[in-house]
Amino acid sequence: MEKVKERIGLANGLIVPSEGKSGGIALLWVKGLDVEIKSYTRSHIDAIVTDPVSGFKWRITGFYGNPDTNQRRESWNLLHFLNTQYQLPWVCLGDFNEILKASEKWGGPERPQHQMEGFRQVVHACGFQDMGFEGPEFTCSNRRSEEERIRLRLDRVLATTEWKEKYRDAKVLHVVESTSDHCAIILTNQQVRRRHKTRQFHFEATWLRHEKCREIIQDSWKDQAGLQSSSELVKGLKICTEGLKIWSQHDLGHVSKKIQEKRKILQDVVQADKDCSRGDEIDMLCKEINELLDDEEMRCNQRSRVQ
Repeated sequence: MEKVKERIGLANGLIVPSEGKSGGIALLWVKGLDVEIKSYTRSHIDAIVTDPVSGFKWRITGFYGNPDTNQRRESWNLLHFLNTQYQLPWVCLGDFNEILKASEKWGGPERPQHQMEGFRQVVHACGFQDMGFEGPEFTCSNRRSEEERIRLRLDRVLATTEWKEKYRDAKVLHVVESTSDHCAIILTNQQVRRRHKTRQFHFEATWLRHEKCREIIQDSWKDQAGLQSSSELVKGLKICTEGLKIWSQHDLGHVSKKIQEKRKILQDVVQADKDCSRGDEIDMLCKEINELLDDEEMRCNQRSRVQ
């Protein structure tokens, strides 16, 4: 998680580490934002945020419901307890590991009513309202074959009326993730803006996987074999650089751009897959995205060493 924190540029935060491969929760924020941590466990982080412009104070809780149904009551008791601590406009978000109604589950056995009722009761007691969402209806899938596939809406954003009235433009996005069986849940009141900048040439270690890279380098230097002067060296480097640039742009494309394009396709396919008939297509897209992510990780590691 520390690597993720560094990569996305969030200087401050609290990370509650996982035990082995399970659990773990974090709350990260940008430098200069006034955030006061009030309490935390392996299942939650509770904090007060002060708006830097208006001074408006509100509460945020990141929450993880116990995956064991026999211990789910402990999760609801924790939320009840947090509700008694102090009263501020409140937003609570995370993976609650439970649904509010039967229509939030597709496939598999029916959810017991008493199991959902515990969640409904604590949502009502805290004065929460569901923030709704844009994107696929379900946030979690076991990604098995069509007959065995189960999908649920386990992840959500809940907020009190006071918080919703203050942040009327806030919306929730369900974003399909190729590396997880859960969607990413994004709460935002802004349009995503992309910054474009001119990038210097970097030789990417991932290019070495391609035979064409070797051919371009060899062809670029075959007429500069003698290297009688520094000008010939510069000329050879320029020819090689331009050749690799053209090849990488046309044959490989920008890795980040390809990831975004394929993620958009994945998002659309998952949202359209109402009857779970496109599982193989979804799995293939996830595999392709993960391979591109591996390339991107290699590039990032290479550049961090250069810096």
